[in-house]
Amino acid sequence: MADIALIWDPANGRADFAVVDGDLAMDEGLGTAVIISLFCDRVAESGDVIPDGSDDPRGWWGDTPLPNQTDLPGGIDLTGSRLWLLARSLQVTETLRKAESYAREALQWMIDDGIAGSVTASAVFPAAPQNAMELTIVIDQAGASAPSKYLFAWSAS
Repeated sequence: MADIALIWDPANGRADFAVVDGDLAMDEGLGTAVIISLFCDRVAESGDVIPDGSDDPRGWWGDTPLPNQTDLPGGIDLTGSRLWLLARSLQVTETLRKAESYAREALQWMIDDGIAGSVTASAVFPAAPQNAMELTIVIDQAGASAPSKYLFAWSAS
């Protein structure tokens, strides 16, 4: 099933609709699902440190606990990733490992739903520009002749 294609814009650190010949482009693969999964803000967990010092856990409103709940209900798929928590992080190995973990967490639904057999994530700090990160995602799909590979770059500045 095709989706409206989102294209990652590394210069601005965001995604936008792709337009081809004056019409919205379609995505026959997983690209748009990967972008939404990685770059929508997932609700922070109770132990997470919010980078701007506020108490705003962000997240999709549908993942927010009801007023009488103390935490998110178990067994639901949360939308997005916690990559946004790394906005003011130092360029150290621990930040890269967190980015990889957050990416795998955000894409776990693909494995759970039988779309992918495995998902790997690797993060690096490129030589330039400063305050930038590159994230490579590799998804092995059942029945696919080769894994799908996605590269995303963005800057915290």
